[in-house]
Amino acid sequence: MTSKYVHPDKEAAALAAEAEDQLQQPMKAFNKLPPALQKGEGFVYDITSPALVKNQELYDKTQAAEKAWLERKKETWNRETMMTQRGIADMEMDAQRTQNRASHTRYFETYGNGYNIVDHRDYQDPTTYMAPARTRAPETVWQKVERAPVVAKLATIRQPEPSRQPQCLASTALSTEPAAVRTGGFQRMSAAAPSAES
Repeated sequence: MTSKYVHPDKEAAALAAEAEDQLQQPMKAFNKLPPALQKGEGFVYDITSPALVKNQELYDKTQAAEKAWLERKKETWNRETMMTQRGIADMEMDAQRTQNRASHTRYFETYGNGYNIVDHRDYQDPTTYMAPARTRAPETVWQKVERAPVVAKLATIRQPEPSRQPQCLASTALSTEPAAVRTGGFQRMSAAAPSAES
């Protein structure tokens, strides 16, 4: 500006207004942008260097909004996880109940003949595949008592609970006893040979 005021007060006011305008000059074009661009991620912090925050106020607002969103979603996520785990437990229980509807003795009856009645596979052969049992043997009264919650609370020293693994005939190990015959897992001793005296 080439002209100037003759009155000192007016000249000082004009210079002050010009200095203020120069300070606001960089933000004039920015303030004309749409709000979505003014509050964009690139104006909050440096994208290449996130540690360099350009606008601390906008950065704090962004962090607060993200935290509030996570807090709102946390309860939903926890509920979904709980329902998923409950559904898995119910499916496992239904599958176990379906298997337990069949009598456990039917498993032994299947291999009781010593051979497969369909394809005549010999169960006395150690290489013959025998499917493991999927049903559980019925519990004894003592096993039911040991599993009672009251017993678990009152017992201070307990022996390890015996494993309730299904009784299985799938073992292919031969017996070391003489004259033992493998018939589906049942060790049947052959009849004693007649004595010489008789």
